[in-house]
Amino acid sequence: RRTTEGEREVARGLQSLLRVLLEAALDDPREGQRELAPGGAEIVLLDNLATERYASLYDLPAAAQYQFIEADVLTADLSAIFGAADAVIHLAALTNTAREDMRDRMYKVNLEGTARVARACAALGVGLLFPSTTSVYGVPHGIVSEDCAPQDLRPQSLYASWKLQSEE
Repeated sequence: RRTTEGEREVARGLQSLLRVLLEAALDDPREGQRELAPGGAEIVLLDNLATERYASLYDLPAAAQYQFIEADVLTADLSAIFGAADAVIHLAALTNTAREDMRDRMYKVNLEGTARVARACAALGVGLLFPSTTSVYGVPHGIVSEDCAPQDLRPQSLYASWKLQSEE
């Protein structure tokens, strides 16, 4: 996945934050971490290591300090983990809905996990960035607008449907 212009804009806005928690940090190897590394910031990388992308923990920009926490959004004490953060960037998701054997886990991570993250952030007063996916718009015919009417949203997959539900 490529970092979108909107995510880069948010990252620029995070320059003044002292501690950013990048959750599901290994899912998009180093893409987000490179652009979210303001000088002197502490970036906490939280991931359950299910993707086994260990190489994502190496060769990170030297401008920030990093801490890695192995945890799962479904079971971790998110209040304890998020407590010292200025913002949480929630990227945890399972997207391969073709795997019938993983559907229950996907539902739990994509909906229940997101709800747990949102509740923990709200309870702590910690900012939450929850990027969307273009898959919620269906097959685009022209320019896609984030301001489209809800009835114009046509999720392309079960993952996109869950993503849309979790955004509500």
